[in-house]
Amino acid sequence: MVVFRVAVFSLLLVAATAFSEETKLNNKEKAKTEVKEEKKAEKKKKEKRDRKKEREKKAAKKKEKARREKVAKAKAEKEAKAEKEAKEKAGKEAKAKAEKEVKKEAELEKGAKDARASERKGMIKKAEKPGAVADEKAELKKKVDQKKEKISGPEKEKKTDVTVKEKVVKALHFKGERADIAVFDLYTTFEADSEAALIISDRIRTELIKIGQFTILDRDDMMEVLSRQKFQYKDTCHSQSCMSETGHLIGVDFIVYGSVANVKDFFTVVLRLLNVPRGEILCTVTEDLEGDLKKVVSSKAKELVEKLIEKAGYSTAGEAVKKETGTLHIDADKVGAEIAVDGKKINKKTPSTLEKFPVGEHLIAIIDKNAYGAKQIVLAPDSPLMVTIPLSNKKAKLFLSSSPAGAGVTIDGKVYGETPLTEELFIGSHHVQLEKEGYFTKELVVTVDSTGINNVNVDLKGAATVSVKAVPDYAHIYINGKHAGVGTVEDYTVEAGDVTVQIEATEYALFRTVEKIEAGKKITIEKKLDYLFGALEVKAKPEMVSLFLNDVEIGTTPYSNERLRTGKYKLTLLEDTYNGVTEDVEIKPNELVKRDYTLKHTEMYRDSLRRKRWTAHGGRGLRRLLFSFIGVACGAAGYYFDTEVKKNKEDYQNWEEIYDNIDELNQAKIDHVKEMYTQEREKAETNRLRRNLLYGTAGVCGAGLFISIFF
Repeated sequence: MVVFRVAVFSLLLVAATAFSEETKLNNKEKAKTEVKEEKKAEKKKKEKRDRKKEREKKAAKKKEKARREKVAKAKAEKEAKAEKEAKEKAGKEAKAKAEKEVKKEAELEKGAKDARASERKGMIKKAEKPGAVADEKAELKKKVDQKKEKISGPEKEKKTDVTVKEKVVKALHFKGERADIAVFDLYTTFEADSEAALIISDRIRTELIKIGQFTILDRDDMMEVLSRQKFQYKDTCHSQSCMSETGHLIGVDFIVYGSVANVKDFFTVVLRLLNVPRGEILCTVTEDLEGDLKKVVSSKAKELVEKLIEKAGYSTAGEAVKKETGTLHIDADKVGAEIAVDGKKINKKTPSTLEKFPVGEHLIAIIDKNAYGAKQIVLAPDSPLMVTIPLSNKKAKLFLSSSPAGAGVTIDGKVYGETPLTEELFIGSHHVQLEKEGYFTKELVVTVDSTGINNVNVDLKGAATVSVKAVPDYAHIYINGKHAGVGTVEDYTVEAGDVTVQIEATEYALFRTVEKIEAGKKITIEKKLDYLFGALEVKAKPEMVSLFLNDVEIGTTPYSNERLRTGKYKLTLLEDTYNGVTEDVEIKPNELVKRDYTLKHTEMYRDSLRRKRWTAHGGRGLRRLLFSFIGVACGAAGYYFDTEVKKNKEDYQNWEEIYDNIDELNQAKIDHVKEMYTQEREKAETNRLRRNLLYGTAGVCGAGLFISIFF
């Protein structure tokens, strides 16, 4: 029975030990799994850190590139200054030499002046020799041009360079800072032309950098932003609206884009300059270029960029005022007649070429003592126009009246009196201006014909005044479509009625209003423009969480951007094993938006943690139960054997007393007592060994139970 009990207890002990080992193995496997997951999470964090370092590296590279550009610019400015001084010196010498020649020619020409005048008069009246007048005018024009070239050749070249640079500064600077420009690769429909498009695009970037007035966005940085949107520029984005949206996304002020087509050695290049804040194309340049690619890139790219910038210099691009120009050549029946433009005489005589003349409608008049001629013309931008105006000495009467009467009359720059007025004028179109105190000055073109008395009645409307004050002080102010001033406009006279006021400045939202104003009244408009940029700061726990704006990844937390365009954005935070966060945030002008998030684990992840926890708890509970059961059983068995040891001890002590008192002559009884003593002594030793073993096992189980409390 004792052996059976020992066997049972031994089996229980072995089973407990085996279960404990199995539990340890399971715990080891779980520990390995947890270590793998931790390593995986650590790997992801490391990848994010590497990406962040890469971005910082690119930023440092960009900064170094800007520094090098600055050094190169300083060197180029120094060389340009030296070249400029040399040109000025050469120009002064050439000018002095040319002035001497002109003075000499003027002395020679003075003697023949009267003879030439009489000859021209005879040719105009009789035209005896066909083409003689035209030849003489061409010869005279040629001499005048030659004199101008001698006097102002170097000076003209120097002036052109300065003018282009001034236009650049006017057109694209704001608040004394550089404008940010992105140059997109030129679009082409043929794969074979893609290499040429890339080469020309890179050269355009280089020429813009050489000008030294802009900050050119690095192509790699620009393409990185676009790649995050998962679309390619060449395939999907070459329209004005798409370019405007992309420009807002990458945070630039202007975008240069366009297309190129190539047929053998003939290239057609189209460049466009887009104002991103206003979403409008400022100017377009189209050029047909002939020659191989190397020649086109080396000799024509700079010319293309200069044309684009020159056009932008006359457009409303932040600081500049819209002022497109063209070339006008004026000729008449008589050489040396005075020229008037819109009623004002200019310091020119026929024939004459007016370069950089304002586009639009104009009245061109030719005025002589005994003859007059005029023509209404429309000049288009960058389009030369040649106009020949015939003269006439016929006159007719003009009766001019106004409502109310008493308005001062100025015709072709000459004051005539007050309405009602009857005056005999040369037949043709005349510039008429009517002024009366308290009324808006009226300007009109009146045509006088030979059919009789020409009656013209003008309704004058009351005048009003407008004052405008804008913030920032470099904002441009337009009243009724005309540029009125910068920053502040005081007492600007307008016609009573609806008045349109528009204020615009780079980096600020456009402001436009229509006000109704009565005659004799004054209105004052004070407006602080809304700044187009604000700031965003995002923090999250845990750190290194991926941050998205409008579904485009822009970095990881903590994140800060002090120049984010105003508007509404969808802000999203994503991280493995965490619930994502999505919030609509509004960036307001000159305001900092702060967000601090604490992400929570997903329900699935929490369930997996709970399962692991319960599995661990279950194993620990079963282990403790077995330790307790085996410990109690071993303790009880040990107690039983301890009782047996005490009983055996009493028995062999009794046999020892019997042995001490036995008769020495009774040998058989002595042998029997020794045998019984030995048996009881052996039983006591065996039971003592069993007791110690069981007590030891119970102690081990107790220690295991105590240790399992902490694991």
